[in-house]
Amino acid sequence: MSITSLVALCFLPVITVFAFVAFLQNDRRILRYVVPCFFGILTVIPASFIQFFVLKIPVFSSSTFISILITSIIFNGLIEETFKLIFIMLMPKKNLTLATFLISSILLGMSSGAVETLIYVLGSLQKISSIADTNSILKLILMRIFSAQLIHAFCAGLLGIFVWQCRNGMQNFMPLAYSVVLHGFYNFFMAFSSGFRWFAAVSILMAAVECRIWYLTAKNSKNSSKIQNMQLTQSDENTKL
Repeated sequence: MSITSLVALCFLPVITVFAFVAFLQNDRRILRYVVPCFFGILTVIPASFIQFFVLKIPVFSSSTFISILITSIIFNGLIEETFKLIFIMLMPKKNLTLATFLISSILLGMSSGAVETLIYVLGSLQKISSIADTNSILKLILMRIFSAQLIHAFCAGLLGIFVWQCRNGMQNFMPLAYSVVLHGFYNFFMAFSSGFRWFAAVSILMAAVECRIWYLTAKNSKNSSKIQNMQLTQSDENTKL
């Protein structure tokens, strides 16, 4: 299988969601979704650079239970989510609704996960053999799509909601905390080869549920704020009369 085919398969979820959203919204402002995808690719560079040096610290190179947990939270959770947060904050925000900003954040996370999938697949092929059958490659990519790329997408969604709330005067650090912790726990469970690894699916499910909960919370808070402003405006007008 060629490199071009591998790249296309790894980015297939991103391309599919991008095309679906662009078609569904039926407008020409595609740039609002191109930028997050590009930023998602960029997040891998600084995160990988820092992680390369962090792994040299003894506490992160040990194979003990506590070491794996700390490494997962800091190495995968804190560092990766921090850079995703930075790039989400850099995304264009003009004329974006909460739903649009959430979709943009999810696309950023999916792109980041796609790059990691490509790196993981290429690294795995080098370790196994120089020639691997197509079925093995497809299984590996599908496993990453329905695991790593999903956790990246939902955690980025939580970060997007956090940034949106901060910009609209609704500071709540719980979406940020959930993003870091759930990503860390996902990698922690995936570090094991036994049935313990299935708990990683719980982390993905919780990230999806929390993303939905905090989206509705931010949406309802925004609507409540609008109603209060309208009531205050009406009250001021009545006072003047």
